[in-house]
Amino acid sequence: MVVSQRIFLRLGFHHRFVKLIMLLVTSDSYTFMLNGELFEFLHPKRGIRQGDALSPYLFIFCAEALSLLMQMAENDGRLMGVAVTPEAYRVSHLLFADDTLVYCEANEVQLEEIRSILNRYEKASGQVINFQKSSMAVGGCLPLQRKILLAAILGVQLVPCHDRYLGLSASSGRSRGALFRDKLERRKPGINTSCGICGMQEESVKHVFLEFQFARQFWDLACFPWRLICAWNEGAVEWVSQIVQAVSEEEKCRFFTLCWTVWQNRCKKVMEDKNLDPMSAWRDAEVQCYTYSRLRSRIRVDCVQ
Repeated sequence: MVVSQRIFLRLGFHHRFVKLIMLLVTSDSYTFMLNGELFEFLHPKRGIRQGDALSPYLFIFCAEALSLLMQMAENDGRLMGVAVTPEAYRVSHLLFADDTLVYCEANEVQLEEIRSILNRYEKASGQVINFQKSSMAVGGCLPLQRKILLAAILGVQLVPCHDRYLGLSASSGRSRGALFRDKLERRKPGINTSCGICGMQEESVKHVFLEFQFARQFWDLACFPWRLICAWNEGAVEWVSQIVQAVSEEEKCRFFTLCWTVWQNRCKKVMEDKNLDPMSAWRDAEVQCYTYSRLRSRIRVDCVQ
């Protein structure tokens, strides 16, 4: 854990704060129960373990050291990242959770540099890279024997392409929504998508705010421009944006308060089985709008004074 302490100090953390953090790490202890018998406390010599509340944050700081080594090599020209276009920023590495994705040119010099960086990181942090679980994908039209030779430099397995990463396709194309559509479709059979109030139609955003009876009666009482409320052409974001652009600043606040009131009453009906009263809901919304308007005017007066 010495490397964590040094990284904290180099990043500008106060030495007293670092001392307190390291005190928590080094004073960690565990005990085990076997066959109903509680054993003595053990004091680990290699710091905290996965699952400890501090472990994710300390791991991030340790990974920062690896990231800095990669950046230094890239700045010195010893490591070349990849760019999607000639004008784009070159990327040499990406860190995600406990995974590290490294990008470089497919030649011996680049891979030897990566090997050197990983060796330095291992010696400094005590974390050992598991090359048996690591893999390398080579792009372009290199011969197979050449690819095998490059993979042998790092001692990792050669794979044709990373088709999937963390359950998602590694290449998304232009449609990012398609990546998650199949996962959402798989979850649908276990989800009741019918309206929690009328129980007849599918509960969409449009149905909640416009279509079921309570919402229609509520908007009639609110006397909000009906031509704007009914102008639902694409989705919820477009609907809200269109209304916000068409009304005054005061009406914007009123519109959002009315929407919140509709949603709040829907939740009370579904969660607490409370009766829906459009008149009562409208009165509550108008009181909230009036209170907000008065507070806002007071703030303006105080700012002027």
